[in-house]
Amino acid sequence: MSLKTIERILASLLWKQNLAIYSPPDSTRELVVAPRKTVLLTSLAEDKGPCAIHRIPPELLIVIFKDVLSDYFRGPTFRISSRDDARVDPSSLISITQVCRWWRDVAISWPLLWSRLDNNAHIAQSATFFLRSQDSPLSVYFTTTGRPLKDIDFNIGCRLRRLDITVLPEASDIFPFIRSLAVPDSLQCCTVNYSRFIQIPPDADVERVSLFGASVLPLKALAMHNVANWIPANSFPHLTHLYLDFGVGRGDATQLVRLVDLLRNAPKVEYLLVSNISWMHPQSSPRPPLVPLRHLCFFLLAHTSIEVAYTLLSAIAMPRHAYVRLDGMYADPRRPNLPSLPVLPVVEETNRLEIVTEASELRLVAEGPSSGLWMQMDFDLRETGDRHRLDTWLLSLHTALPVRNVATLLLSLGDHANLVPSLLPRFTGVTEICLVTHIQYERKTGPTDASWSVARALYSALAIPNVCPRLRSLCVDIAVGVNPLIPNIYASFLADMMISRSENGLSVPLVGIQAFAGSRWSGVRPFDEVEDQMTPVEHFNEVQLLPPGPYLEPFLERLCWVFDEFEKYWEVEDVYKPMYAD
Repeated sequence: MSLKTIERILASLLWKQNLAIYSPPDSTRELVVAPRKTVLLTSLAEDKGPCAIHRIPPELLIVIFKDVLSDYFRGPTFRISSRDDARVDPSSLISITQVCRWWRDVAISWPLLWSRLDNNAHIAQSATFFLRSQDSPLSVYFTTTGRPLKDIDFNIGCRLRRLDITVLPEASDIFPFIRSLAVPDSLQCCTVNYSRFIQIPPDADVERVSLFGASVLPLKALAMHNVANWIPANSFPHLTHLYLDFGVGRGDATQLVRLVDLLRNAPKVEYLLVSNISWMHPQSSPRPPLVPLRHLCFFLLAHTSIEVAYTLLSAIAMPRHAYVRLDGMYADPRRPNLPSLPVLPVVEETNRLEIVTEASELRLVAEGPSSGLWMQMDFDLRETGDRHRLDTWLLSLHTALPVRNVATLLLSLGDHANLVPSLLPRFTGVTEICLVTHIQYERKTGPTDASWSVARALYSALAIPNVCPRLRSLCVDIAVGVNPLIPNIYASFLADMMISRSENGLSVPLVGIQAFAGSRWSGVRPFDEVEDQMTPVEHFNEVQLLPPGPYLEPFLERLCWVFDEFEKYWEVEDVYKPMYAD
């Protein structure tokens, strides 16, 4: 690493720490460190002296080390899945100690740099790391094909803070290890990852196993990935982060019951991820009473049937101020109807609702000031049966959601125009509606059925007296994409709506039509053709035809669904993070 690079990193890091940098005309830089501490550094790029690098104080040099070693601190071994080939790689750390004696002394004097151990490393290297870590808490990455912890000739037990276990096909019987290893009260985080190449019989029972030979564990974080045939039986009174992925292809009747039993033993869980629970069987319903998770902040339930999801949600007593995501849900195709959405505390304060029925999925997002429900479900909307089940389910939302309190309604309904007349009248308190529709349903010429147009259905529904009486803003975005196709604005229907609402004292002060939302082309002629369609509404000052641009409002990233604390102890796969429409 060149001195110029080091200087650039240093300046960047100081800027991030809100340190003011004053650059006088000469070669000296004055770094003002709050509060009122000034450190004078000669420009490292210009000073050819052999000891120039020594002028960086050790505190700032450690900041540089942290930045350079970011992958070492949160590398592949901190992932939850795909850890078969992951190892703790200390090469960058060792390289730092070989730059010069000053760097070596500073690095060796910082114990936390040496606190990550790997049972696959050479025993001499592990012993050196252990010695240099002094009294710092230790983090151990353990694979079942590596050296057994009992063969390590130095005592790590009293300082063990984190234990990451990867189970490989060559040595997949982990029970003797997890049952016999005695862990100290210092252990805060444990992750267990089974290789995807391990074959577990699909009819194997889910066994309750006491981890580490103790009935009560001090863990704050526990993650288990692709662990299908056992679940911890311990009590976890301090656990705040829990990640459970049961793998795929299971059909066990007791999996859900075992999961609920575990949640009963972890009453302080704040961040919870559960994935790939098996299909529910009649004998697998959790026993009462409800599981009290009063501290829950975020719950992600993924890749399971909607029937299982609803059963699990109904078994939990959760607080009102929490966020729940149901992602990658699917429905039992044998059932004629979808089960009704259960009434959940997190939707009691809903004031913003997003409904998307596009391609092969449903996305519903209900948000309040400090709570929300995100639901994403796969459908084959080309099948009449699936369409009917989905439409019926959407029209029953008012039984589980306080739709009268929704102020902002965001819609993208594909060709489900038939939903609008029945759905819209329930939103009596809505003040803002934003619709995103696609040119394939709104095009002016070509094979398009006018009955597919959700925009036309929306204008017709809003023209009915007392429908959405508080509406103050209406935005319609017609997504065109790369082709300059001409959309049908249905201006006559829009004019009828404006006249009807004006006569009933329910005028909408702002109506925006973006005819080419998200387009990647520019041209005057297509826009002029659309403008010519606006004649029926040209005397309504409230109606504005907007030029091509990005989507105005819906389906953008929502910060309320981003939880950095969720990844405090491990790296979560992207598949478990919110996905947004383009």
